[in-house]
Amino acid sequence: MSGYLMASELSIHKSICMLPCGGLSNHDRTDWTADELAFYQVNQENPATPQSLFKSFIFNPVSFRKDHFIHPMFTGFGEQADVKDWTLAIEHFFKKDANLYALNQTALERTEVWAAVPYPAHHQKEFGSVNGKKLDFSSNDDRLTAVKWWIDQFLSRWEKEKASLPKLDFKGFLWQRGSIQENDEPVVTGFTSYTKEKKVFSFWLPFLGSYGAIKCKELGFDASCVHSNYYGNTHLDYNWIIHSTNFAQFYHTGVQIVFGKGVTFNDTHILDYLNWGTKALYMTNDAVVVYHFPKQTMKSIFSENRSIYGQIASFLNKTYKWTPYPGMPYK
Repeated sequence: MSGYLMASELSIHKSICMLPCGGLSNHDRTDWTADELAFYQVNQENPATPQSLFKSFIFNPVSFRKDHFIHPMFTGFGEQADVKDWTLAIEHFFKKDANLYALNQTALERTEVWAAVPYPAHHQKEFGSVNGKKLDFSSNDDRLTAVKWWIDQFLSRWEKEKASLPKLDFKGFLWQRGSIQENDEPVVTGFTSYTKEKKVFSFWLPFLGSYGAIKCKELGFDASCVHSNYYGNTHLDYNWIIHSTNFAQFYHTGVQIVFGKGVTFNDTHILDYLNWGTKALYMTNDAVVVYHFPKQTMKSIFSENRSIYGQIASFLNKTYKWTPYPGMPYK
């Protein structure tokens, strides 16, 4: 099958927002409040006429205690995450008045949720005990045991809490790392098989050109969206958005849109993503698109750059118009 992965194929929402849960330091956000999430869920430009924005969210665990990082991007900067950290992720996801509960509170419509499974880093040799067995992640069997255990723990907690979250629908689990090395493949295929056994979806967000990116279906993923590696202030230019859309249509995946803040991002990269969404059709058709907002939130975007907030809102509702800017390198 060719062409973009369509949301209708899985009966899911096409626009999915990634929310990092937990922070990189004690000063970072660790939990999402209803006030913050409202800027993602409801267009704040005209409160008198509420309009839904995102109706699907991925909660992606980063860190919940000092210097212990779950997310694979940061595992080399502190202590190795263990069973306590993995357990804290679930506790925070279901924390009252935050995260899932806050999402349920401010939802205008039924809203889908996904959970990223903590990545079992192979250098973690003393993870802790699961079901009476001490796990060593130098063993792929132990890594998969931990992944299955966490999935079971999450689903058990979801069953207990879902009556209190009536606006939310749980859809499935995300594989957290953006590339899949050869030694990860047995764990990944075990993960995707287990999600099928549990009757939920498996999701992956590979980087364009990363190891394993062309093997999404072979590895068993139900859905995947490719990251273009385009940020605006690196040597990779807007053409990488085009490359990623070509890849997505050939390998039948969705795409990702990134709007970040910091030295790697310029002031116009979000317009490049939105403009090409109208030209490459991932705005107007049913293609699955995952959105990231590194180092900023929709609330801060609304406060600091109201016009961009409005353009993202119009893109989500398929009314965005091609927007030129000074020095734009394409037509």
